[in-house]
Amino acid sequence: MSDKAKIWFFTDIHGSDSCFRKFLNSVNNSNKPNVLIIGADITGKQIVPIVEKENKTFVIPLSGRETPIKEKDIDDVKK
Repeated sequence: MSDKAKIWFFTDIHGSDSCFRKFLNSVNNSNKPNVLIIGADITGKQIVPIVEKENKTFVIPLSGRETPIKEKDIDDVKK
């Protein structure tokens, strides 16, 4: 057993599922780290809210425009 810590640092994955999975699976190799650190910009390039209007409709405000969405489509939009 080594007295040295192996630290792996990942950054700027920008919401990439495949990069995040690689990060988590990186401990499964012969040179596995003792510590995993992830920092900076882990979400996608932009977080876009779904806004419920007073008349019970929903919109996505993006680039200065409001795009209407149907309530039944909210789960698909979130994905």
